[in-house]
This record gives sequence, structure tokens and C-alpha cells, in this order.
Amino acid sequence: MKMNSESENVLKALSSSTRRTIMRQVSEKGSATYTEIMHVLGLDPSLMSGKFNYHLKELNEAGLIERVNSDYKITDLGKKALILVDQVAKESKVD
Repeated sequence: MKMNSESENVLKALSSSTRRTIMRQVSEKGSATYTEIMHVLGLDPSLMSGKFNYHLKELNEAGLIERVNSDYKITDLGKKALILVDQVAKESKVD
């Protein structure tokens, strides 16, 4: 089965635990600002903004989060992806 580039982008975005944490934070709060997400991750904005921006860009380009004004929100695709990640994690713990 050949995957399209959209599917590959989603899987790539989900491969990072940092990006999954960002998605969970945004999902749980409904929305979060750049600073709020950095704070939850324990990142220093003066030192880690480049790396953080990379993660946000990957999530945004995969269609998992979106920026609305100054807040980040999870998309419907992002919600579905988190459900799938949780199901895989749950099933892998059963074995």
C-alpha cells in the first residue's frame, strides 16, 4: 500500500514525543498560546525558540494544529490522530 505525502507528513509529525505533547496540551486546554505551550514543555524561550518553532511548523504543515489569532488549536485531524496514538499505546501495553 502506497501512502500519500499527506499521510506521511502526519506520521512524521506524530513520531516526535515533543510534538505529541504539544498536541495534547493544546487539545486539553482547547487552545494555547506559544508561551503557554513552551512553559508546559519547560522550554526557555530565549534558548529553545528555534527548535520549538520547528515542531509547531511540522504540526501545522501536517494539518494537526492550526493557529487562530495568537492561539494554537488542534484540528479535527489532530484529534483523530491523538485517539489513534492512544489506542496504539494502550494495545502495546496489553501484550
